[in-house]
Formats: sequence, C-alpha cells, structure tokens
Amino acid sequence: HTDTETHPHTLSLCRQAGHFSKALELAFSTQQFAALQLIAEDLDETSDPALLARCSDFFITHAQYQKAVELLVAAKKYHEALQLCLDQSLTITEELAESMTVCRGSRELPEDARRELLERIADCCMRQGNYHLATKKYTQAGNKIKAMRALLKSGDTEKIVFFAGVSRQKEIYIMAANYLQSLDWRQDPDIMKNIISYYTKGRALDLLAGFYEACAQVEIDEYQNYEKALGALTEAYKCLAKAKVRSTEEQEVRLAELQHKLTLVKKFVQARRLYKEDPGEAVRLCETLLEDPDLDPAVRIGDAYGFLVEHHCQQGSFQVAHRKLEEMQKRLPSVNVSYYISQRSLEALSHAVGLPLGRPGRRDSGG
Repeated sequence: HTDTETHPHTLSLCRQAGHFSKALELAFSTQQFAALQLIAEDLDETSDPALLARCSDFFITHAQYQKAVELLVAAKKYHEALQLCLDQSLTITEELAESMTVCRGSRELPEDARRELLERIADCCMRQGNYHLATKKYTQAGNKIKAMRALLKSGDTEKIVFFAGVSRQKEIYIMAANYLQSLDWRQDPDIMKNIISYYTKGRALDLLAGFYEACAQVEIDEYQNYEKALGALTEAYKCLAKAKVRSTEEQEVRLAELQHKLTLVKKFVQARRLYKEDPGEAVRLCETLLEDPDLDPAVRIGDAYGFLVEHHCQQGSFQVAHRKLEEMQKRLPSVNVSYYISQRSLEALSHAVGLPLGRPGRRDSGG
C-alpha cells in the first residue's frame, strides 16, 4: 500500500505485525506525528537501537523532549539523554534517574563507566537543586565526599548527622562539624556534642581548638560566665598543643595568644572568687587587668569596670565609683552601663552624686 489515503491503515497493520521499521518509514515519509507517537509507545529497550535513535531525533525536531529522553534511555544512550535534560531544562525525576542507573556487575557497562555515569546523573541533579537525589547517586558511585557536599547544600541536618555517622570518613566528619557550627549550637547541646565529637573523630584538633575558643567567647559575651569560659579555653589550648599543623610558627603564635587569654581570664575568675575573703586584693587584681592593652575580648572591659563600680558602691565610696564609671564610659563611649552594673548600684550612685541614671547606649563589641 503506497496510496496516501491508506497509510493510517497500513501503519496500523505494520505496527500490529511488529514491523516497526516499516511502520516508522511510512510515518516518517508522511510526517504522521500521531502515528509516530503510537509506534513509540511500543518501543522499549529490546527494540532496535537505531530505530530508537531515529525516533528520538524525530521527537527532538518536534520539541517533544520528554519522549525523546525516554527513547534515548531505552536505547541506552544515557549521556545523550542527560545532555538533553540539561539543554531543555527537563527535571530529572527519581524514576528517570533510576532508569539510567546501571546495576553493579552488569555487562552493559564496565565499572568505571558505570560510576562515571552515576556521577554525571548526580551532577545534573545538583545543577537542578535536587540535592537528595544527587546524594543518592554520588553514594552509589562511591563518591562519599561529593555525596556529603550535596547533603550540605540540602541543609537537612538530620540526614547530615546520619550520613557522617555511617560514612566514618575523616573529611566527612570535618565537613559535618563545619556545617553544624553554622547552626545555633549555642542553644542546642546535642549539636554542640556532635561538633566536638566529629572534630575529634576527624582528628581536626586545630578546628576543635577554634570551636572551644568560640564556646568560651559565647560564655563571656552572652552569659558573663568566666568559669565556663576558662574551662573551654583550657580545652582549646590542649587541643591546639596536640594538633598537627602545616605551620608550626603559626601554631606557636596561636598558642601564645591562647595562653595570654587564659592568663587574663584566670586572673578575673580569681578576682571574683577572692572577693569575699579579700576584697582589697580582688580590686587590685582587677585594676591590674584594666592596664593590659589586650584585655578585651578575653575579659570584657565592661565586666572589669562593672566589678569595680559595684565594689565601690557597696563600700559607699560613691566618688570613686563615679570616677570608675566615667573611665568606663571614656573607653566605651556607646556602652549601655546597665548591662554591667546593677540597677541598685546605679540608683545609689545617681542619688549620691546627683547624676542622671546611666545614659542609654548599646553594649558594643568593645564592652
């Protein structure tokens, strides 16, 4: 049958008889788009690859990209299918990714090529922002580092923690700890524990030292808890001393800085502890601390002055207390004094020396 009017019937007969090549030839020569779609539905991975390729080309020409991708996958032309997805911004669904995944030990592809294909699928998923699917494919390809990077992009903390635990890989522990540090670990003891645990397992003692330093600073800035800060700084020093770093010179500089911080915090803790037994000695220690040009941020200048103002107010030495308050305001111009000095002392001071209560300001980084 070559008569144009009988083509649809001929196509149907050819298709029913399984003569796809003949049916396709007819459909192509007469540009019978609907018929081609019907024929394509009968094609699968057992069909002639040349036939599949020709059909996919036809669908690409007619902007039927989704169908073209399916045919390319059936023809096992996975790289071309992926490229088409990228070029035409087609979403790589889990179903599509699975249809392009070749089983391990398959004769279809050697192991290296199989892994490369999986990584390429994962790369495409990354570009499309499907980070969980990318993680899955990178893991199947045996690339745990890339899998972790994809997970980190997803921001799925639960999965990141789980993945770090099952991977048991040094770099992955470090990546997980770095990520967890970007979260609000101050409010979550579990996150804090994981950070310490991961840096320890990742043998990243220099990074762990840095984290302990950050913990110490939080204790000082947020809670004015110098005892806890002292504990964290002590841990930081121990870790840094044991750390294997590229530059010993840099390590020595950091150790010296940490040692100085430790000494300052120790003195302030000592002054506070000593106060009940020997207020005079405690005040002297605090005065000495304020002479150190590197006091802040190890000990907040505001905390040291607050200690002195409180002491002199309690002793009834309001003129001395006022002088100390002025010194503090000179060194910290925009300070909110009520952060460091109790309301009771401020009211007593105001009443005694006829001053308005501490002018409003903010507790800035120098306080």
